[in-house]
Amino acid sequence: FVQFKPKEELPRMLEELKAILPYSVELHGKFHYLGEDLVEPSIPYKEILAVVKDSDFDGYLICEYEDELYCGGAEFTKRQIRMEKQLLGMQ
Repeated sequence: FVQFKPKEELPRMLEELKAILPYSVELHGKFHYLGEDLVEPSIPYKEILAVVKDSDFDGYLICEYEDELYCGGAEFTKRQIRMEKQLLGMQ
Protein backbone atom coordinates (compact mmCIF):
# COMPACT_ATOMS: atom_id res chain seq x y z
CA PHE A 1 0.00 0.00 0.00
CA VAL A 2 2.67 2.51 0.92
CA GLN A 3 6.05 0.86 0.60
CA PHE A 4 8.65 2.63 -1.52
CA LYS A 5 6.46 5.66 -2.17
CA PRO A 6 7.60 9.28 -1.70
CA LYS A 7 6.91 10.61 1.80
CA GLU A 8 4.85 13.42 0.28
CA GLU A 9 2.25 10.86 -0.80
CA LEU A 10 1.83 9.41 2.69
CA PRO A 11 -0.99 11.72 3.91
CA ARG A 12 -3.09 10.93 0.82
CA MET A 13 -2.46 7.20 1.16
CA LEU A 14 -3.37 7.24 4.86
CA GLU A 15 -6.68 8.90 3.95
CA GLU A 16 -7.26 6.14 1.39
CA LEU A 17 -6.48 3.57 4.09
CA LYS A 18 -9.10 5.15 6.36
CA ALA A 19 -11.62 4.87 3.53
CA ILE A 20 -11.04 1.16 2.90
CA LEU A 21 -10.61 -0.05 6.50
CA PRO A 22 -14.37 -0.49 7.11
CA TYR A 23 -14.40 -3.00 4.23
CA SER A 24 -11.25 -4.86 5.28
CA VAL A 25 -11.06 -8.06 7.27
CA GLU A 26 -7.27 -8.38 7.10
CA LEU A 27 -4.19 -6.28 6.48
CA HIS A 28 -0.95 -7.69 5.17
CA GLY A 29 1.94 -6.35 7.20
CA LYS A 30 4.70 -6.84 4.67
CA PHE A 31 8.24 -6.33 5.87
CA HIS A 32 11.72 -6.79 4.48
CA TYR A 33 13.94 -6.34 7.51
CA LEU A 34 13.44 -5.48 11.16
CA GLY A 35 16.42 -4.58 13.29
CA GLU A 36 16.56 -5.03 17.03
CA ASP A 37 15.18 -1.47 17.26
CA LEU A 38 11.92 -2.81 15.73
CA VAL A 39 12.00 -0.36 12.82
CA GLU A 40 11.17 -1.42 9.25
CA PRO A 41 12.94 1.27 7.21
CA SER A 42 10.94 0.92 3.99
CA ILE A 43 7.39 1.06 5.42
CA PRO A 44 6.01 3.81 7.73
CA TYR A 45 4.40 1.46 10.25
CA LYS A 46 4.11 4.11 12.97
CA GLU A 47 1.80 6.20 10.78
CA ILE A 48 -0.10 3.25 9.30
CA LEU A 49 -0.79 1.54 12.61
CA ALA A 50 -1.87 4.85 14.15
CA VAL A 51 -4.66 4.98 11.53
CA VAL A 52 -5.58 1.36 12.26
CA LYS A 53 -5.58 1.97 16.01
CA ASP A 54 -7.86 5.01 15.65
CA SER A 55 -10.34 3.09 13.49
CA ASP A 56 -12.91 0.42 14.25
CA PHE A 57 -10.80 -2.19 12.45
CA ASP A 58 -11.38 -5.58 14.07
CA GLY A 59 -9.60 -7.83 11.62
CA TYR A 60 -6.29 -9.57 11.30
CA LEU A 61 -2.80 -8.17 10.80
CA ILE A 62 -0.89 -10.74 8.78
CA CYS A 63 2.91 -10.88 9.00
CA GLU A 64 4.29 -11.17 5.49
CA TYR A 65 8.06 -11.44 5.54
CA GLU A 66 9.76 -10.95 2.19
CA ASP A 67 12.85 -13.08 2.81
CA GLU A 68 15.02 -11.92 -0.09
CA LEU A 69 18.11 -12.18 2.11
CA TYR A 70 17.25 -15.63 3.57
CA CYS A 71 18.32 -14.48 7.00
CA GLY A 72 15.80 -15.74 9.48
CA GLY A 73 12.10 -15.30 8.99
CA ALA A 74 11.17 -16.65 12.42
CA GLU A 75 13.17 -14.01 14.31
CA PHE A 76 12.01 -11.16 12.08
CA THR A 77 8.39 -12.26 12.42
CA LYS A 78 8.72 -12.23 16.21
CA ARG A 79 10.16 -8.72 15.93
CA GLN A 80 7.30 -7.58 13.73
CA ILE A 81 4.72 -8.85 16.21
CA ARG A 82 6.55 -6.99 19.01
CA MET A 83 6.70 -3.84 16.85
CA GLU A 84 2.98 -4.02 16.05
CA LYS A 85 2.00 -4.57 19.67
CA GLN A 86 4.19 -1.67 20.72
CA LEU A 87 2.78 0.71 18.10
CA LEU A 88 -0.80 -0.37 18.85
CA GLY A 89 -0.29 0.10 22.60
CA MET A 90 -0.79 -3.57 23.41
CA GLN A 91 2.32 -4.00 25.57
